[in-house]
Amino acid sequence: MNNIKKYLKLDTVVNRFFFYMLLFCMFALSLFRIIIPFKDNPLIDFVCYIDTATAICHNLDPYDLRNLRLIDWDCASIGLFPGSFLFFTPFIPMNIDMAKIIHLSLNIIAACGLAWLFFKKARMLDNFDYRKPNVKALLILSMTFIFLNSTPVIMTFRHGQNTIFITLFLVLCLFCRSQWAKVILFSLVAVIKYTMLPLLAPALFLKKNYLFCIVSFLVFLLFTISPVFCGHNIITLYSRYADLILQYVSNGGFNTYVESGYSMLNISFFKLNIINVLGKLFFGLLAAYIIFRERRQNSFGMNFLLVIMCITMLLSYHRLHDIPLIMLIILAEFYFSMLKKDKMNMLISAVFIIFFTVPFSLIISLSHLMTKLPHSGDFIQIGHYYLKHMDVFPLSAIVFLLLTIYSLYLYFFKKEDIIFELNESKPDGET
Repeated sequence: MNNIKKYLKLDTVVNRFFFYMLLFCMFALSLFRIIIPFKDNPLIDFVCYIDTATAICHNLDPYDLRNLRLIDWDCASIGLFPGSFLFFTPFIPMNIDMAKIIHLSLNIIAACGLAWLFFKKARMLDNFDYRKPNVKALLILSMTFIFLNSTPVIMTFRHGQNTIFITLFLVLCLFCRSQWAKVILFSLVAVIKYTMLPLLAPALFLKKNYLFCIVSFLVFLLFTISPVFCGHNIITLYSRYADLILQYVSNGGFNTYVESGYSMLNISFFKLNIINVLGKLFFGLLAAYIIFRERRQNSFGMNFLLVIMCITMLLSYHRLHDIPLIMLIILAEFYFSMLKKDKMNMLISAVFIIFFTVPFSLIISLSHLMTKLPHSGDFIQIGHYYLKHMDVFPLSAIVFLLLTIYSLYLYFFKKEDIIFELNESKPDGET
């Protein structure tokens, strides 16, 4: 019993050989889970991005199926923003199989770096001694393993998505002292996936980061008009993009709950659309109030970041692969609740961590079973899982809505554990 109590203390030193063997095993298991399905995984999102970027480079309409060479179906639902084609141009000359391997490898490296950077910025690695690892180091190692094997991250790998890079760029913005580096990173986030920033960008602007936001927007515009150098008419290109994306998101296309609601998160799952509209209006106004409330502080807390990112997911089309940053924050919330012996928040955060970590096939099976419940589809839109051709209850979206409500509780009623300072703009090299 005394030994058990001893190892419940975070500062208890553990055997270094055991620690590094466990580190090796966890990393090997993670790689095994990621790589084994790779051979039969088409990484369809990534292939669509490459196909679309290639068409843009060759001055062809990227939203005309006849101009695509790698796929034989309309990939407009993937929604590559035309200005982001430069991000994919290095892959265009490659054999597609080699491009997939490199993209996946970069994603794995970025995911490991992202976890380390975020935990470091959240001061969870303070006093971390690699020569004398302790129970705290074991806990952080386990949390990194959970992150790498969580549904948002695994889904990013298997779909060939770019959310890991986007999240890494955002977290790097917290580290960079160079304002120009911050501008480039923030602009890359905007151009690769602008739907991640409709709340965070105004929040930064109201915190009097005027020059940073304005210059970042100008760089974003440069990326946006970059297809003109390939001979495109910008107005025509973006009109095609807007028409097709709006069609797929709002007019019964693939990116709706009816057609593909198995991993969607945004508030569009109520059958009565007025509830969806009112829900988005409520959370939008709440986000505006939170942003206005924080305007005088040139910093932001972890709970503020969590609630802003959660509401962002609710307001526009987003899926589970868009929430690696939210997953990291929930893990950090669990960690700090453990340090404070806050059992209630430890339990709540653990429930969300478990839900987003168990194999997604189990969630799909449970979602399918829920469609069999009496009146399950009376008020909630029953969705579809296209890979198994089965109806599914939007369980992930409802759990994420509960997570957003929990994030509001944390923001309004709990003290911030970590404050991220925005202005760290000392000259490069100064400590």
